[in-house]
Amino acid sequence: MISKNRNALTTRSKCNAPPRSLSNALLTICRAPAFVGICGTDLHEYSNPTFIPSKERPHPVTGESMPVGFGHEFSGTVVEIGSKVQNKGGLKVGDHVAVQPTICCFQCPSCEQNFLNCCDKGGFVGLSGGGGGLSDFVCVDGSFVHKLPVNVPLDVGGIVISSGPRTMFV
Repeated sequence: MISKNRNALTTRSKCNAPPRSLSNALLTICRAPAFVGICGTDLHEYSNPTFIPSKERPHPVTGESMPVGFGHEFSGTVVEIGSKVQNKGGLKVGDHVAVQPTICCFQCPSCEQNFLNCCDKGGFVGLSGGGGGLSDFVCVDGSFVHKLPVNVPLDVGGIVISSGPRTMFV
């Protein structure tokens, strides 16, 4: 699906297939879409992009500009985990996960104080580059991939991040 409005979105992304090796990566690869929520932001961005970086001003973290892979509310299945992922949640290949779509620089004053949602260069997977839930695969920083409890199906996992705090997974 390509927007007729300034080519704002696409279902393809730069991480459309798993890389051959993640030996130095801090990323977790999720097969997507399992389920993708389409919200008002997606509809707005389709017709009048504000979060999607323009060709003239690529996103400062991802370096991407429109068209970008859409879908910032999604669940998926882990297909690969980079060797340098700080895997505090004990993720394994095959786990069902929800993705917190945060993109941040980890270097600005807000990030240094762990206010990642206030990052000076922040954005969202599925809006600011980095793929999205409508991509075949998406690479996500391992700290933003949350294992779903066994009793939470993937269809609920696709919207659970946007409906409450991360503590829902505890």
